[in-house]
Amino acid sequence: MLFRDRVAVHSFRFATPGPGTSQPWSVLSQAWPGAAIGAAIVSSVVPELNDGLTRFLRDRGVNPRFLDHCTPLEIDLAVDDPAEVGADRIADAVGALEFASPPLLVIDSGTALTVDVVDADLRYLGGVIAPGAELSIRCLAAHAARLEPVDFKIPASPLASNTADCIRAGVYYTHLGGLKLLVKEYRRMVGEKAAVVATGGAAGLFRRDFSQITHFVPDLIHHGLRRIHENWENPAAGST
Repeated sequence: MLFRDRVAVHSFRFATPGPGTSQPWSVLSQAWPGAAIGAAIVSSVVPELNDGLTRFLRDRGVNPRFLDHCTPLEIDLAVDDPAEVGADRIADAVGALEFASPPLLVIDSGTALTVDVVDADLRYLGGVIAPGAELSIRCLAAHAARLEPVDFKIPASPLASNTADCIRAGVYYTHLGGLKLLVKEYRRMVGEKAAVVATGGAAGLFRRDFSQITHFVPDLIHHGLRRIHENWENPAAGST
């Protein structure tokens, strides 16, 4: 995502290149905006692509910064091993500060379902990682001989009457119930008024039955990256 003066002006997405891809950056090259890019910050959870992405950006005059636990942050990674915290989870947690004041609960529902907790003192306390909705469906199909993959969508009822809808209902309501329980438990730990900031494609589907979500931000990670980069460039100014 490209920002200008804190406003998103361009975005593009492409699938992560698979092993053996001969031209992994061809799609990105085609989508590259014509405008000059002044700086880049990267949240990467696929380390084997980092060198190629760095070369791609440097060839276009941009020296990227990669977000990790050593990056200067507004939040304190108060976990057993900060090096284990994924860059995407860090960016989500910081991005949530753009939309709500701490304490915060941050839900990201994509390939993985993550829920992260930031307390009122801006301490990142950790959270949970679980298989996301689509991954759960694929795992069932891969390991249960008589089950086929199905498209994930909101089921009409928790009481399903065919196999495809049983899978959808099982995935949807176990995720929904788990999220509601986690929000209840985390609010008990960090404050009953903790905001719930959600992102990720599947999180949008849960909104209908999940009133605890206070903010839904599809591009939360990008707002976090922009905010982190601003503070990295000018740490004395801070973010508002």
